[in-house]
Amino acid sequence: MDSQIEPKDRFGFAGNWREFAPIALTNALLTLVTLGVFRFWAIRREREYLWSRTWLLDDWLDWTGTGKELFIGFIFAAILLGGPLFILQFGIQALVLRGHDIAAIVVSVVTLLFFNFAVGVARFRALRYRLNRTYWKGIRGGSNAPGWRYGFSNLWKWIVNYLSLGAAVAWTMTTLWNDKWNQMGFGNHDFRSEARVRPIIVPFICLYLVPILLIIVSTTYLLVQGTMVEGVYLFIDAPREFRIAFFLLIAFLIYTLISLIFVIYYAAFFRNAISQLSLGGLQFSFEAEGADWFMLFLVDALIIIATLGIGSFFLGYRHWAFFANHLAVHGDLDVSALQQTSVRSERYSDGWLDAMDIGAF
Repeated sequence: MDSQIEPKDRFGFAGNWREFAPIALTNALLTLVTLGVFRFWAIRREREYLWSRTWLLDDWLDWTGTGKELFIGFIFAAILLGGPLFILQFGIQALVLRGHDIAAIVVSVVTLLFFNFAVGVARFRALRYRLNRTYWKGIRGGSNAPGWRYGFSNLWKWIVNYLSLGAAVAWTMTTLWNDKWNQMGFGNHDFRSEARVRPIIVPFICLYLVPILLIIVSTTYLLVQGTMVEGVYLFIDAPREFRIAFFLLIAFLIYTLISLIFVIYYAAFFRNAISQLSLGGLQFSFEAEGADWFMLFLVDALIIIATLGIGSFFLGYRHWAFFANHLAVHGDLDVSALQQTSVRSERYSDGWLDAMDIGAF
């Protein structure tokens, strides 16, 4: 392998939106005509194009998944997850109406725990399927792990997060990232992820404390404005339009500020996670900052609004290009020693996450 190649040139994307447009538009039309059923075959067409225009080191990727696999996977996942959702929607309400409040609480907790476990398994299998259907130099990836261990890990770690009132989010996200990738491989090499929480502590603290500070400031302001001065309450007796405008402004500022801080935090999390991911002699890094992510999401929203939703079929292209253009690959891989993986070949996509095209990363 030529070690003189720049890291950013070792992984890249050569597609363009004009070339992709016919695929996106026909996907949108056929999905609409079939009331959403074609969505699974649309994903297959999209991935075939994106993978075929993406290179790693000196060769192109190849996607071999099918729409049928995605569709069957979605059906299984819908059956598995539809039960808990049905119980939450109707069963608990029926128990409450019959006066079985304690039973309703118990069923609610058990259902939510199962749902959290099932989502963890779905996330694991979505990544496993994508690696299994991705070929490079005739080699594919995947995992023999069924995902149950990751599901239980997802369950108990998010319980810890709930009990800590969200203070453990950074730890939960980071350790789950490691748990997932450390069970994956590609060819005869295993992925290794050793991400730590410390590099993202500062942006997470900002994300965690800002909503609390905003609530304190807003409450304090309302209390001050609710005091009486010469027989008139400064806020309560203010014009109705002023009070409505005030609450709308506060809500907008809280939503906007928290969203911006979350984007900054997620950018830091993703950079940190990717930087500690390796495969054989290859090490990865991701160079997108918070501003890059913000512009990605902003343009996404504008495209969807301007096209009345049709532009959503371009988002897969935009997100893949964003990922490919900011990922850098370092180190070398002995291609001559690369062998086909011994993990089983997937029969179908497992999980509604993959069927809904939620990214493996």
